[in-house]
Amino acid sequence: MPTSLDLTKEEFLVLRSEGDAQVAETRRLEIAAVGGAAAIYAWLATHQPLYGIGPWAWLLPVLLPIYGGLRSYAIYRRISDISAYLKQIEDNLPETQRLLRGWENFLAFREKYLAKTAKLFWITLFLICSVLSATGVVGQFRKTPAEPTVYIIDCKFQAGGIRCSVGTS
Repeated sequence: MPTSLDLTKEEFLVLRSEGDAQVAETRRLEIAAVGGAAAIYAWLATHQPLYGIGPWAWLLPVLLPIYGGLRSYAIYRRISDISAYLKQIEDNLPETQRLLRGWENFLAFREKYLAKTAKLFWITLFLICSVLSATGVVGQFRKTPAEPTVYIIDCKFQAGGIRCSVGTS
């Protein structure tokens, strides 16, 4: 029959594993957001927007860092909850098993670099997408220039030198 310590150990292992999976999920989310934005911009740069959406299609990639940042924040909150609970388990271990202070207790006094770099990533991606989208929208509203004027320079060698005339086609 399992003891409460066995159940606590199993719960600790499962939650620790879930926390690791959540961290990996944030990395996949970042890669997907960058790849998705790049794919949309590449398509927009080489195609005309369809279905009457016009230049506003250039604003779609801005949604990726917004959604991705919100999702990443939700994952961060879940990881924080898991961390707090695991720290509580570590704090309540019997004195004989508390030879080390435990990983979550160790991390409690350290900087949260992962969270800070994730926040910086999403803000940077949002700014880059905003600039690219604004450029695309403005570029779509600009009038296409008329055909460039072709100038023809006709030069003839004569006894007194070179005589050139300039005309248009």
